[in-house]
Amino acid sequence: MRHVFSWYGLFFLCAALFLTSCSSQPYVRHLASDVSLIVPQETTKKQILSFMGQPDQKRDLSESSEEWTYFQTNKSALRKTPYVGHRIGSENYDVVMVVFNGDIVQTSTYRLLNENEFAESGIKSDVQKIDAE
Repeated sequence: MRHVFSWYGLFFLCAALFLTSCSSQPYVRHLASDVSLIVPQETTKKQILSFMGQPDQKRDLSESSEEWTYFQTNKSALRKTPYVGHRIGSENYDVVMVVFNGDIVQTSTYRLLNENEFAESGIKSDVQKIDAE
């Protein structure tokens, strides 16, 4: 009977380790669906920050308007292959641009760009995350 309880203990230990490893995953953005929550002329900067987080880039357009850019890299399984992945497979980018007039969203745009389009867009993919204001 004691042997049976040790198997249960081992099972629960493995289950606990598995569940704790799942909780350490970094936050994953879902830009394609998050952009659908934006309602022009109604959504505020505070609301955008609550469901999309800090933008990857900010740019002032005028005294009262500002553009926030969010992007996410999506790599194919072949592209993730060690050592040779940069030569095979594909990579595309989800890009969301939100333009504010004061504190209210004026427009929002979602685009799916391939590698060449992203390089030509002028978005800097090596920019550090902007600190919270």
